[in-house]
Amino acid sequence: MNIFLMLICIVSQSLQSVFKKKLNVRCADCNFTVGTMISAFTLLYFIVFSRGVFFDMQLLPYSICFAICYAVATVTCVLALACGSLALTDLMLVYSHVIPLVYNLYFCNESLNMIQVVGIVLLGVSFIFTYYRREKAETGGQRISLKWFLYAILLFVSNGMCSVVMRMQQRSFGGAYDSSFMILSLIMVVVLLLTSSLIWERKSVLKAFKRGWFLSGLCGVCNGSLNYFSLMCLLVIPGSVFYPLLSAGSLVLTYILSITMFKEKISRNQAVGFALGILSIVFINIK
Repeated sequence: MNIFLMLICIVSQSLQSVFKKKLNVRCADCNFTVGTMISAFTLLYFIVFSRGVFFDMQLLPYSICFAICYAVATVTCVLALACGSLALTDLMLVYSHVIPLVYNLYFCNESLNMIQVVGIVLLGVSFIFTYYRREKAETGGQRISLKWFLYAILLFVSNGMCSVVMRMQQRSFGGAYDSSFMILSLIMVVVLLLTSSLIWERKSVLKAFKRGWFLSGLCGVCNGSLNYFSLMCLLVIPGSVFYPLLSAGSLVLTYILSITMFKEKISRNQAVGFALGILSIVFINIK
């Protein structure tokens, strides 16, 4: 049963990136609209599977912060996938796990062990192997552009801050209000992204909805499943085991899908960097 739940989380993590990549083809230049649809379907998933919603005014500041970070992460992920590699964008998402680690060090009085130090060093080496080139680097036949790199950095920061805000909320409420926090936050995300789409993409909103609602629904289901089944896994699997398995498993699956489905060409150095990235995240999560 534990293995089955773990597989659901890994597959959900990878497939949501695949669906976002496919959405870029169907709904080009409608990034806010795509983000709105994905967030709306994720919200619907949480409402359907929630065991009850309990609103507390003290949740509001955490929900606002999370909503802003989540909205930025959703849109920048779509933008990065539109102009760059699926595998390398997903790797940047995994790199963002280092941000909550830094938060825990400075604000939760946690300490690093030697394995985690090695993991941080490997992450730095992985970054150099993956993204630095003296000559033109190719991902999917194209070099890594400055535009993709800027989107990827914003994705790195915003996704990492999502984890930080969630941990702050859990610490403040003793782990309570998980569904309520997510539902309130996602309502804000939908409103924020919908407003943005109506301002900047109003001429193509309906067209994007007709073309992308189904894939957005699948993406929302994957995102909701990832969060829902992750909570179930953490009840029976230690976090120090669950998070490394999730990160490593989803990265390997995404790497395979990027090559087989999207015919991305990953250079030898990037493949080494990818492998080091997987190893670094495993080490960083070992406590």
